[in-house]
Amino acid sequence: TLHSPVKTPTPLPTDPTELVLLCCAAAAHHEERGEYARAIESLELFWNGPGSHLTPDRLTTEAYATLLLRAGSLTGWLGSQRQVEGWQEQAKDLLSESAGLFAGLSLMERYAETMRHLGICYWREGSFAEARLILQQALDVTPGQTDDWLALKLSYALVEFSEEKHQVCLDIYAELAPTIDGRSDFLKGRFHNGLGIALKRVGEIDLAIVELTAAAYHFGC
Repeated sequence: TLHSPVKTPTPLPTDPTELVLLCCAAAAHHEERGEYARAIESLELFWNGPGSHLTPDRLTTEAYATLLLRAGSLTGWLGSQRQVEGWQEQAKDLLSESAGLFAGLSLMERYAETMRHLGICYWREGSFAEARLILQQALDVTPGQTDDWLALKLSYALVEFSEEKHQVCLDIYAELAPTIDGRSDFLKGRFHNGLGIALKRVGEIDLAIVELTAAAYHFGC
């Protein structure tokens, strides 16, 4: 009888910086899919979830900033999901520190990503003016047509929608529509979902159903 060879697990890096970057990449993957518990498990060697301390020993500044980014983003998402008082403030503190470190290293792409998550924290609190300002600061250093630019514009549209500036919101989606081809299913799903909700709000029910169906397809891929 032939037996399938036993797969040997890939050993984890021994260098703390390499290890934390690997863990943060795994956490980002799970976070994007809404798998927040698994995302926190991915970081357990360095962080045990909202309210716990980070363990940045022997990390480079970039690696520590990346850890702060992931911890801040997850704290914000879980604070919103579980309605835990104080977690948005914790998230804002973590993300603000991360953004400052990335800016100091002139890693502006990572800075913009962190500012996007920070803007969302302010949006969750209903601080729309602050959220818009933060997202605009991120857009100012982000080249157009990139995935990061698209994610920022989608977040910006969310702020406009929340302030009931529906036409401004729809104008943003109209600007983004020609750029959607070739994007990840996650970004396509976000685009179609946001547009569908905006169309529903202004009474375009048939068009909204088309967009929301497209969103469900991409999120299910």
